Amino acid sequence: MKNNLFISQKVTIHRNNKQLKLVFDNLSKDIPISIIENLFLIGSAITLTNGARSLLLENNKSIFYYTSGYKMQGVLSNTKLQSNYRNRLFQYDAYNSKVLNISKHIVQKKINSMEKVFDLHLNKYRHKIYDVANHTELLGVEGIATTSMFKIFKKYLLASKIEDFKKREYRPTKDKVNGILSFTYTLYSNLLYGLVLSEGYDPYIGFLHKKRGTHYAFVSDLIEYDRAGLTKFVLLLFVKRVLDDEDFDGIYLNTDGRKKFLLKFNEYCQENFGKSRENLNEIGDLLV
Repeated sequence: MKNNLFISQKVTIHRNNKQLKLVFDNLSKDIPISIIENLFLIGSAITLTNGARSLLLENNKSIFYYTSGYKMQGVLSNTKLQSNYRNRLFQYDAYNSKVLNISKHIVQKKINSMEKVFDLHLNKYRHKIYDVANHTELLGVEGIATTSMFKIFKKYLLASKIEDFKKREYRPTKDKVNGILSFTYTLYSNLLYGLVLSEGYDPYIGFLHKKRGTHYAFVSDLIEYDRAGLTKFVLLLFVKRVLDDEDFDGIYLNTDGRKKFLLKFNEYCQENFGKSRENLNEIGDLLV
């Protein structure tokens, strides 16, 4: 089984035939390229040699670069991932003719997921979806429903005596919980980015979300199916004390904290990424 490889400590990564050789201070480890899905490099203490980079790209592995403060700096992907153009043609056509209907479908799926994962009752918002006349009204319904999810999220945190989370805030990060939420969403989005490219879609042409700057809007559409599950994943990290104060330097994870987080995140991906592939296929059926 292939795994995403997350590296967040000081290491030099070399090519060793068909393997990556990770050289640490006092030891080295060889990892066959065949078992790697994608490579995530977190922090500034990692050296990726040209040979290792070439091996990854030759084998259609994407390389994601992050700062230690969870900000993505960039991604390298082999252009072979984008060779299936038929799906992009359907996507472009649907963008001009079906954008509101597809956006409504995405919000419907997100509300269904929030209800299931957090045991919420959001019928009034579900019924409003099909009455909205434009994109702005739809975003309003989606936003209010999402606020309901974060109210129950906060309630569970307070019950576990975790009090620094006040509300969901995006930028800048002001507390540990918001930081981990953003990091989780970003990491999973980048896994979906690779999936979207591999299936021949344009990651920047979204329906519910609109492109701004380098934002890959179609990936943001796809992650809405997973938003409640990822939020519950973060909630459990805190209420089960998988992550505690000792795992942070200020509001950011320290080295030990990142190791704990990435171990659990990889487990989550192993259990749920197949469903994300099904979700992409579902959106793809709507585009035709």
